[in-house]
Amino acid sequence: MAWGSRAVYIEAIDTLQVCIKRFEDVLKTTAKPPAHAMTMSSLDECTTVPYENLRYTHSRGRRRLFSCAGNFVGVSNLPNAFRSLRTAINRKLYNAYPDRPFIPYCAIDALAPLLSKDMAVVEIGAGMSTLWLAERTDRVTSYEWDPAWLATVRQQAAHRHLDNIDVRLCPEGDPMAFADIPQESISLGFIDGGQRSLCLVNLWPKIKRGGFVYLDNWDSDLFWLELGIDAGASLRARRNQITRVPRFVDFIRSQVCVCEGLPVQKD
Repeated sequence: MAWGSRAVYIEAIDTLQVCIKRFEDVLKTTAKPPAHAMTMSSLDECTTVPYENLRYTHSRGRRRLFSCAGNFVGVSNLPNAFRSLRTAINRKLYNAYPDRPFIPYCAIDALAPLLSKDMAVVEIGAGMSTLWLAERTDRVTSYEWDPAWLATVRQQAAHRHLDNIDVRLCPEGDPMAFADIPQESISLGFIDGGQRSLCLVNLWPKIKRGGFVYLDNWDSDLFWLELGIDAGASLRARRNQITRVPRFVDFIRSQVCVCEGLPVQKD
């Protein structure tokens, strides 16, 4: 059988998964999981890092183990590099997208238990996360700028028989005021696209008390310092409205690199 055949590829991936599982078992017994929880005083350090000034961003090797902010992925998260590689190969060879969000693995693990079927979600940047959230919550309103990608997401939603998704096409220069969304009506704001700092400021009043805003790619101001709005400063100004700020550093699906995610809970 030719090495390029699908069957041989699948067999190799299965073997790799067994090795990964054994590696994970060893790490669970020998490695101490990284502490992700941040104290409220850590909000003073809750700031993005200048993307163009980081030595980490100029080294692809560094990005394999460190975030843009220079934070190490953690020993217990190293097996996720193999998971990320496997999904990257599937995407490259078979155009197969993973059925979970393109966010740090440990952030997915932390967010999943918080989701319930009575939750309303607003998402900035549609994608596989739209489908994942819709399967676990009451409804998802997602904003997207790419018409072709929006059509793909709608097609995937129809294929999975998900009728609780409202994917909206945003024109360039949209102020992202969320004018039709009532105050304190949203349980989760999921920001992974668009003008992120502006979306954070405008979406915050729409979040219920006890709800969350998830900020992806938090480790770089390439995403979180736009239009003169400093997302870190915005959070610090709201410290009396925030209950907790975990921070997650891990690999992400289909891209063998390390990123950070920041779920912020509203008091």
